[in-house]
Amino acid sequence: MSLIICANRYEGTSERTSNNNQAYSFKNNLGTQMTIPKNSEIAVQSVKINKDGTITVKPSDIFYIYQGGLVGTSASFTDIDESNSYPVQVQLNETGIVQELTIDELNSRITAALNRGIINLAFNGLQTSSIKRNVSTGVFEGFQLKVTQQNASDTTKRIPSTATPYWSGYENTYTYSASGVFISQNEVTLTTQRVAILTDYPLGNVGGKFRVDFEQGSGTGTSWGVGLRRSRNVNNGKKTYQRKPQYFGNYGDSLASNIFYDYVVMAVQDTKVPPANRFLRVFQSCIREGVDFGDDAMAENTPIVMREVEYYGGHSAKFATPYNMSTNFSNASYTYVEFEMNGDELVLNIGNASGSATLVNSVTQAASGKINVFKPVSLTTELLYPQLWLENKDKKLTVTNYSGKTGYTFGDPNRDWWARMEKQGLTTRFCKRVDTRYWADLADTTKYVYKRPTAGAFAEADKPPVLILTEDTTNYVNTVNANCEQLLGFDSHSVVENPAYAKPTYTFTSNTAPEVTSRGSAFIRLNNFTQQSFNAGKGALSKILYHLPRFDNSGNATGSDLFFEPTEKTYVALNNPNDLHINSFDVDIVTEEETFASDLVGKSIVVFHIRPQK
Repeated sequence: MSLIICANRYEGTSERTSNNNQAYSFKNNLGTQMTIPKNSEIAVQSVKINKDGTITVKPSDIFYIYQGGLVGTSASFTDIDESNSYPVQVQLNETGIVQELTIDELNSRITAALNRGIINLAFNGLQTSSIKRNVSTGVFEGFQLKVTQQNASDTTKRIPSTATPYWSGYENTYTYSASGVFISQNEVTLTTQRVAILTDYPLGNVGGKFRVDFEQGSGTGTSWGVGLRRSRNVNNGKKTYQRKPQYFGNYGDSLASNIFYDYVVMAVQDTKVPPANRFLRVFQSCIREGVDFGDDAMAENTPIVMREVEYYGGHSAKFATPYNMSTNFSNASYTYVEFEMNGDELVLNIGNASGSATLVNSVTQAASGKINVFKPVSLTTELLYPQLWLENKDKKLTVTNYSGKTGYTFGDPNRDWWARMEKQGLTTRFCKRVDTRYWADLADTTKYVYKRPTAGAFAEADKPPVLILTEDTTNYVNTVNANCEQLLGFDSHSVVENPAYAKPTYTFTSNTAPEVTSRGSAFIRLNNFTQQSFNAGKGALSKILYHLPRFDNSGNATGSDLFFEPTEKTYVALNNPNDLHINSFDVDIVTEEETFASDLVGKSIVVFHIRPQK
């Protein structure tokens, strides 16, 4: 008779060690070969396991993440409409069916949800969730949600290689190379059709730069445009896409008024008849003149139009009047324009090999008003992509520098809130509310205070993430159906807005353990022996030896040190007419479907008893 003790090589509080040493699947190798006499039988003597259990997760389980400056009577904003952000809804279960998830599985869902809910580019897929356990017992105590921002500026040069036409079907009106060269092609009646969106990367927001050389795009009668715009949702199975927001309208008959950008600098002729002079003009999408921000704008069908940014005038030390591009090369000889994004502020410069001059910058142009600066980058415009336009054929614009962020797909609703709202048909309900706030109303005198990176590295340190776990009707409004307070382990914390902060990470820690339930029965399977059983539920032969009931000998269904020992062992014949020579034990703990019982964690011990067959 032989007693064999098998266990996974458990290391501290680590739940997983390797594929062969998990709590539910492990292999023990013997130092010396073991001989099992012929005609023997085997049974399970006892089992000791740690069982997390499962948590029920429904498609209706949602919470919200807000990142835009705290809201409240003594916070950054007294009203959420003063910010440039909005609560982002996050769904933990996107399968459409109720699921029983292990704690490990739910933890993975939380990580994915955090990365869908944090839109700020400086946090670019860095969010994680970890399982919180008692140090001594390993008992599940909740979760730790970590929201981490990058700790370096966006300086890596990534020239976009992909160009998508603004108008569907007009790919042949331009060429674009992987080196960033955009060339206008064949003559067409509508010159506005030579517009392309560079879709590879959004512009980084920690000092990210977008520089375009326009020298070979210039000439008598030639106009061009270089700008940034939000994405379009392209995952709808259609070949044509929405070129602009539903609530964007034309404002006059000029080209600059009718092509949608969020921000753009253009060389535009005074008239359509050469050789009229072309002037440097700057535009952005803002609230239409004569329409007030807020409810007034929300009542309008198309309150957003292209409005001119007056980079010239008394606030500018360099440009008293609009700059004449027709005389540029006999004057200052500017060759490029460059956008730079810092937190939620976008600035614009023009320059040449000798240096640059400021066009739009609220810091260097302290006397500027709202009509002289760009609106803040907001939740709708967090992901900005280059858009290029040339009027006449055989002209060229060259992207010479671009700090693009990797990890994003143009129009992906999982990472881009604007694209998500487009896919769901909710832009006029939610995005319009953001785009029509006071900072987009050039007639309003209240200036927006931009939130720039601190120390040139950490983005928006004064915009901590906020978790809204149950609906908040006071500060973080429009968070209907939030219901994850108990599910995530934040008992009596419907809004969590003060996470622990250790640069560059914010940490939310559960204060209670979410309720878990036992998945039910489990079974001990010995894979490399010669015994044979039958799993009738699967209609197949099996290697199962023993049934672990839902409750252990003490009546516990989940927790640590669950102990199972049958009052009467069930022996199974090894069917060995000759001696067996064994050097390993390959043990699995499985469900009735013979899939791994993945709700097991920590250390598992299985004791086998081998005896001569009776």
